[in-house]
Amino acid sequence: MDMLILFMLFSSLIPIFLWPRHRKLALTQLPLVMGMWAYFLLSFLQPDMPSSLHAFLAVLFFGNFLYTEFAIIRFCIDYGNALKNNKKEHPAVSKINR
Repeated sequence: MDMLILFMLFSSLIPIFLWPRHRKLALTQLPLVMGMWAYFLLSFLQPDMPSSLHAFLAVLFFGNFLYTEFAIIRFCIDYGNALKNNKKEHPAVSKINR
């Protein structure tokens, strides 16, 4: 359970890192993040939710995990290219540190 919550927190922060270069990716992930947290909270608070809502939120929940993995790979590729081109930091990291 600890790893699940850590991954959920991490996947909630991914749009912030994607924002400087990949705004469309960051904006498309926001509904998935909201659905992920809604599924997580509703599964504990309302265990007898309708099956259609459960299925819809489950698709958003697991879709966000897949999308987060894609975003992490994209971020690492950009970071590697920035290092290869002798830039010290990824633009997303440098904007956050300011």
